Amino acid sequence: MAAYKYALAAANYPQADAWEIWNEADAPGSNAFSSGNESADQHTAMMKAAAIGFHDSPGKPLISDAGTAGQRKPYTDLMARNDVFSYADIHAFHLYATDDGSEVPNAWGGIPPHLDLVNTYGRATTKRWITEGGVKFQVPTPQADDLETTARPGPRLRGRDPHHTQPGRGQTVRLLAAAAERGQHLLRPAHP
Repeated sequence: MAAYKYALAAANYPQADAWEIWNEADAPGSNAFSSGNESADQHTAMMKAAAIGFHDSPGKPLISDAGTAGQRKPYTDLMARNDVFSYADIHAFHLYATDDGSEVPNAWGGIPPHLDLVNTYGRATTKRWITEGGVKFQVPTPQADDLETTARPGPRLRGRDPHHTQPGRGQTVRLLAAAAERGQHLLRPAHP
């Protein structure tokens, strides 16, 4: 009942056209509704209650399932066998990869199994969305002097400190900007 009431109240925000009910419920131990804490059928029961609340609201936003993490798993199949697509308008999934030098990163092979899941258990109108995705590129870390041209606030890399060899998103943007100012191109083009 709590999931229903929450959704009914949350749907009062007309700026939101779609709602994802939970995030990565199939990721072990990542949250209260995860494969390590709740089974897929338990999560699906909560999701159905919330979906009914959203559908009973005046705005009737689109509803997404749990935004599943990575490749199709037995957890995702159990959600589907528990009729999640009768309540969800969207199957959302997340795919990431590491740059392997090709133009087709290895994560994209995960798309067909998710499409097949919807083709098998979903409706003709069930949308398929990749709501998280990306490719981790290997970007060289410059010396501290290389960043002196950036006058942006925030953390800076300090030399070759091993704690800063994997820069965060903000640092990576500053690294790329500093390199571009020097005429260096750290990202190789897709087509040589």
